[in-house]
Amino acid sequence: MNDPMSIMRIGTVVRTGFYAKCHRFRRNDGPNRLSMRPQGRRGLRAQRWSCSRRLIFGVFLAGMLVAEGSNTAAAKHYTESFDDPNTTTLTAEHHESDVRLLAHRRNDRVFREGKAAEQFQFATTRIGSIVQLKQALPPARRLDELSASVLVRSNVPGVTANLRLVFPHQIDPSTGKNLTALISGNRYVRPGQWERLTSRTDQKALRDELRRIRYRLGVSKIDQRDLYVDQLVISAAAGGPTLEILVDELNFGPIVESKAKSAIEQVAYESDVEIDAPVEFRLGRFRVEQKPFFPRMAPYRGEDPAAFADAGFNVAWISDYRDTELIKRLAAHGVWCSATPPRALDTEGNVLAARSADLVPFTVDTKRILFWNLGRRIPATALDGLADWRKQIRQADRAYNRPLLGDVTDGEHVYSRYLEMLGASRTSTNTTFGYRDYRDWLEEKRLIARPGTYFWSWVPTEPAYGLSSRREAAGLDPVIVEPEQIRLQVYSAINAGCRAVGYWTSGPIDRNDNVSLERRLALSAINTELSLVDDLLAEAVAVGEVPFYVDLRKAGSSGYRIRSSNTPLRPEDDFSPFAKKSTDAGARQAAMYRTGGGLLILPVWFGRDAQLCPGQLAASDVSLIVPGVNDSASAWEITPTRMRSLKRERVPGGTRLTIPRFDQTAIILITSDRTLIAKLRERISEISRRAAETEVKLAELKLERVRKTNAALAEYNARQSDGPQLLARSESTAMQARQALQRGDYDFAAVSAKSVRQYLRILQRAHWDDAVRPMSTPLSSPHTAAFSTLPDHWRLLASLGLSVSPPIENSNSLLTGDFESIDAMLTAGWKHEQNRLEGVRTMAELVPDAKSGEHALRLLAAPQVKSETPRSINESPVTIESPPVDVEPGQIIHISGWIKIERPIVSNLDGLTIHDSLNGPSGALRWKSTGGWTRFEMLREASSYEVLTVTFALNGLGEAIIDDIRIIAHRPGTLTATKPEETRSAPVRFLDRLPGINRLTGRRGDSDKSGNGSERR
Repeated sequence: MNDPMSIMRIGTVVRTGFYAKCHRFRRNDGPNRLSMRPQGRRGLRAQRWSCSRRLIFGVFLAGMLVAEGSNTAAAKHYTESFDDPNTTTLTAEHHESDVRLLAHRRNDRVFREGKAAEQFQFATTRIGSIVQLKQALPPARRLDELSASVLVRSNVPGVTANLRLVFPHQIDPSTGKNLTALISGNRYVRPGQWERLTSRTDQKALRDELRRIRYRLGVSKIDQRDLYVDQLVISAAAGGPTLEILVDELNFGPIVESKAKSAIEQVAYESDVEIDAPVEFRLGRFRVEQKPFFPRMAPYRGEDPAAFADAGFNVAWISDYRDTELIKRLAAHGVWCSATPPRALDTEGNVLAARSADLVPFTVDTKRILFWNLGRRIPATALDGLADWRKQIRQADRAYNRPLLGDVTDGEHVYSRYLEMLGASRTSTNTTFGYRDYRDWLEEKRLIARPGTYFWSWVPTEPAYGLSSRREAAGLDPVIVEPEQIRLQVYSAINAGCRAVGYWTSGPIDRNDNVSLERRLALSAINTELSLVDDLLAEAVAVGEVPFYVDLRKAGSSGYRIRSSNTPLRPEDDFSPFAKKSTDAGARQAAMYRTGGGLLILPVWFGRDAQLCPGQLAASDVSLIVPGVNDSASAWEITPTRMRSLKRERVPGGTRLTIPRFDQTAIILITSDRTLIAKLRERISEISRRAAETEVKLAELKLERVRKTNAALAEYNARQSDGPQLLARSESTAMQARQALQRGDYDFAAVSAKSVRQYLRILQRAHWDDAVRPMSTPLSSPHTAAFSTLPDHWRLLASLGLSVSPPIENSNSLLTGDFESIDAMLTAGWKHEQNRLEGVRTMAELVPDAKSGEHALRLLAAPQVKSETPRSINESPVTIESPPVDVEPGQIIHISGWIKIERPIVSNLDGLTIHDSLNGPSGALRWKSTGGWTRFEMLREASSYEVLTVTFALNGLGEAIIDDIRIIAHRPGTLTATKPEETRSAPVRFLDRLPGINRLTGRRGDSDKSGNGSERR
């Protein structure tokens, strides 16, 4: 090469890159978390070798270019101006049946540079028909710096410029010729205008293409020796009857002739690319070892790996990615790992930016880590730091290029650019936020993210921490999350489009207490069921939703009382104990997914207030109408113990499928694939015994727990007339299930065990309905968040009836709760907070629209003039907090007031929420729909000396009016258990005797005459 300046320029780039890396390394040489201290000298040597390798390669490349001497290919750039009017250099390829070439010429009237441009005009008969324009290029060795750029003008968007990469030592089995691949660049986006399209053969583009090639060919090794580029391919898809493309000014280089690869370059490729990574993440599809993979993950809390695997988890989130011993122990039980990657820290523990520090490359010891978990509840304010962290992880994980996973609280659209696996989570169980709302909330978050984003969620398997800690501090029994509630959350998440499910636990799942064992069995049952269709769910595409129809017999709880206490239920009965009269018992929905094996349908019965206490949620002869079913396809209900062929019938709108016995959820597959059916049957035969054992043991544990709670309720005279019969039937059916298990009739055992839990849910829901029926909302009492806490609820009401020195009429600890004077409110200590949201105006003011007196408090959030309504709002536009009120241990606090929703609250499913500081946000009451004045009431227990505040939050766009807020404290006397001969309703009548409390308003009715009651939960 005769140009010494070219040598100088290239040498400078390499040298600058090397010294930048080494300078960063030296600045942070010390005890920090660049992965050097944990890995010791080995990590240090690896980093020094990485720096040395870059220097060797840079010196080698510069020396090679000098050695080329007069060989101008070492520093050449190829240019094609398309100016010669007498010739054309591009060739067109397309399907003759779909595309016809109208004109191919050099156009000297429409061009961007020089004197002319090359023009193609096509007539097309099918939208989407592909046309490729090919330009031969001088063969050039693949380098990171090698690129091609070309000017393009077209009448359709989406045109791309691609470089054809040739693998001279790899044969494509489909053609028998050398393997080739197209390296894509940016896309053409402005029809009718000139744009420059560029394609580059850098390491990232090569890695991405190698991943696609491995998937297409089904191989793990690709021979990458002597790769070179020999062609530019411009691709376009027809968008109408005509397609026009003009091409001008092509630049290609720097060109180094293709020769045998040097030893140094080969080492770099083997280190950076050629490691056999088990993970493939492409186009929102997750594959492990070339098979579809549906993650069912949980944090690892020190359990026995065998117990962790028995619960059905296939991924463990471990705390230390360097714990190779734990990784191996989990691998022995078929469990993969996820881990939090290290941060680059200085000697004082401060995070170092990507421009200042790198992470040491991850070694082969981390191969069984499928993805990097960047944490839970990541706020939008952490975006800059996460983006910087991502750069460091990507640099250190070039060998495996594993996806990044994170659970965020806001900013889903932006975060979906940085997290390949985007999660959003919230607590629904034991709150007034129902499972249908939970499902809609997840779908809303998924749709905010970029299209095609891989979306997932954590499913809580335990009560919210605040609820648990408060009960523990008060010396109360823990809240128990029912197995059915975990199931409904999981299916709600999948129904909303989640491609993975995380089960959140705060402690080991293999603890010896019955509550932990029941939860572990519930998780095992759900995961065993999902494992049957893992490969279908992993690559399923949502195609729609259909309602399903339930016939119910007699409304009791939300799905419902059985026919007769003396009628036994057996799985083989032609009749069922379920209602025959159609009754609305909560939302129901079936999500449909198109899969490689057929149409997958997942019906879910969300239930009314099932997040607090599930009802029976079961019925016979459930039907759903599915559109577009092929006549040759068969429909199957899939369970871990049986595949049942479903009755089908042609009806207007599609095909009606009938599920003989539906229990909460179901998995239905419509397929013509006999091989898939045989595979599922074989899999079921392998797991049916263990699945039946799990169901039987789960039913026995729940029976024991419900029996104890039922006895505790009887001490407060809270009985159900058919309670003994329901328990007796549960016991006899559980015995039948155990006997069926022993004789090997696994399907009968599993069905009978599920029937036991249905009977128990009937009893649980009847108790819960009786407890909340006199109240304005399900969480008016702090102890109605679950069936397991109902004894405390009746204890609270009984002790409230024994109040000593009751307060005088109209005594109110919140003197300014009448909202008559803004000055008095400010003096008393009311707090007002407004979040500044783009395009939203907010207001909190006193208005002359009161329930009593002259004024009430109005909260308003609305779009600004000429602004569109925001699709989703994550922050509360307006929040009001009451002044603190001192409370003492043992006091029972009665909080009441009136609310009116003037405009429906949209853009946030929480609506208007009211919560107190004793129960926290998990005990919030919610309203969304318009209506007249509605009274709300809350009873709360103080377990220590503290202050009580009440918070009113308008979480979406709408208008709410609040008035007459009262806080009244009571001090109960000594409580003894109610005598058996006392009447059933005695605890409720205690409220009538208290001068400070009107009888708690019933859940249905008791709204102000000025309008209908608002929708509230």
